[in-house]
Amino acid sequence: MNDSRDQIASFVAWLAWMAAQVGALAVFAFRVPLSARFPEPIEDAALVGVLVTQSVLAAAMGRGLLRDWRTYAFAISGGVPIAILATLLSGRPAGESVGVVVVLSLWLGVMAAAGAVRVDAVRAAGQAVLLLLTAGAPVMLYFAHEFGRRPVAADGVIAVVSPTLGAIAAAGKSFPLKSMVLPAALLLLAGVLALVRRRSKPATLATLTQAPGGK
Repeated sequence: MNDSRDQIASFVAWLAWMAAQVGALAVFAFRVPLSARFPEPIEDAALVGVLVTQSVLAAAMGRGLLRDWRTYAFAISGGVPIAILATLLSGRPAGESVGVVVVLSLWLGVMAAAGAVRVDAVRAAGQAVLLLLTAGAPVMLYFAHEFGRRPVAADGVIAVVSPTLGAIAAAGKSFPLKSMVLPAALLLLAGVLALVRRRSKPATLATLTQAPGGK
């Protein structure tokens, strides 16, 4: 019963996530200005707007959207085509979406791994950090550019730790190594920990009472 409820909740979260992405894409497709001084042409910012929407909402939804590897695959199947469409709408060749898709997929995998953690406190802490890096880093970058004395490079060190800025910095790069290092390392660590946990799983009562030879 709980599994059915979890699946329904994940599907509803996925629908909401997809609706937000389509809405963001529509805003730029219909050239809706988001501010009085929004740069022209408006659709050139479609990729950035969609990536911000995808990353921030995925981190904010956390386990609701990405609770395991099945929901992760579901999210990728919906998010990647939207990212490619946003790339085309921005006036970029479709090939420039390769790096974006790679980095986005890696970070969504990290979010899925965080959502799969069974210890509530650890899971909550991990998801809070991911949300901070995803939504907080772009805001800090904005304030640094607006009010700071020394502008911060959007594709610098901050792009290494922020899913949002990492995906944006990967646009036009087929192998964005700088943006890939951290999420790939975190995924590798999550895989190793899952393997160790599986191998150290205590024997069940059935295996303890089973007679030698399987009889």
